[in-house]
Amino acid sequence: APMPVYIHARPGYYGCKGVAIIESTIMQIIDPTTTPTDSIAPLSLSHFTRYFLIPFVGSHLIAHDLGCDFKTACHIMITSATIGESLHPAGDNYNSIEEVLKANIEGRMREHRKDITECRK
Repeated sequence: APMPVYIHARPGYYGCKGVAIIESTIMQIIDPTTTPTDSIAPLSLSHFTRYFLIPFVGSHLIAHDLGCDFKTACHIMITSATIGESLHPAGDNYNSIEEVLKANIEGRMREHRKDITECRK
């Protein structure tokens, strides 16, 4: 039987915490209100991020961590996803995640303030 897509969309040994940090960082870079989604239709930006961008970033991070090629990193990402959920579960000590999320939000707010200031000139 084919594996459900979400099984392969996990960022490997980074686990649920990795998902939260990667997604927050992506959303810091991509403004959901202005990003065109025609090229990813029928997926929403949220689904595209979840099923493509997060695994893509996770694979690149794994390749960087282990000094391996992207194909090997993709394989490691898929095979280490279950252990990642155990090592970095969603409900376990959110202090580090909260710091990253807060920094991302503050960065976005600085950008918006800068844009508003530029518009007022």
